Amino acid sequence: MKIQQLFLCILSIIVVSCTTSTNNEAFIKKTTGRYLYNSDEIIEVYFDNQKLFLKWRGATSLEPLSVGEETFFVKEMNEKIQFLTNPENQLTYMVLVPKTVNDTLQYNFRKLTQNEKIPSEYLKDNNFEKALEGYLKIKKIDSLDASLNENNFNS
Repeated sequence: MKIQQLFLCILSIIVVSCTTSTNNEAFIKKTTGRYLYNSDEIIEVYFDNQKLFLKWRGATSLEPLSVGEETFFVKEMNEKIQFLTNPENQLTYMVLVPKTVNDTLQYNFRKLTQNEKIPSEYLKDNNFEKALEGYLKIKKIDSLDASLNENNFNS
């Protein structure tokens, strides 16, 4: 009986320690911030009680599911994500985890610097010159970019 109780106790400790949903301070500091989702849209990453949350497309508290060592599943995106440093430029990225072994790792969503803004944020702040400058830069890179759609401006 005592061996069985000891086994159950050890098993419960293992389960609790393996299913912890808190993140360490270094990871929180590294990942907290705003990430460039596309040319004029961001994903904000924040933590509440050491749990990861996202603000994206009007949702203010998307909670990714921890599925491994600093790997999360975001059901709203139907993607697994990680936060990695790109060795080419030493910047932090939110990375979509490759779905197959043959897929290559791509540094998809760059973490923005503290004062960096996207054109629509300048527009909301009534800084029309900076907004125009940002949209012209987007147009120069890709004249068919969806953020340049007239309906986006009208809404």
